[in-house]
Amino acid sequence: MDRYDGRYGIEDTKKAIQEARKKGITPLCITVDLQAKEYLSYLFGKNGYVVVRDSKKLLRRVDFTKVAILSKYRFEYP
Repeated sequence: MDRYDGRYGIEDTKKAIQEARKKGITPLCITVDLQAKEYLSYLFGKNGYVVVRDSKKLLRRVDFTKVAILSKYRFEYP
């Protein structure tokens, strides 16, 4: 049985993100995965992802994130 996960998945994702950036696309990850900080900073960089601790607030965070992206300010959530 072939397994595709772990390090292979991380490295393939990183490569896809790099290719998108070369094309002028700025990927942004929004997640509710509380352990995501362990791998998302490696994949997306320091400001390329947002962890939303409370999934009930996800929609509000997405709206704020759009404003932050459009205004090009760095943003952080409590």
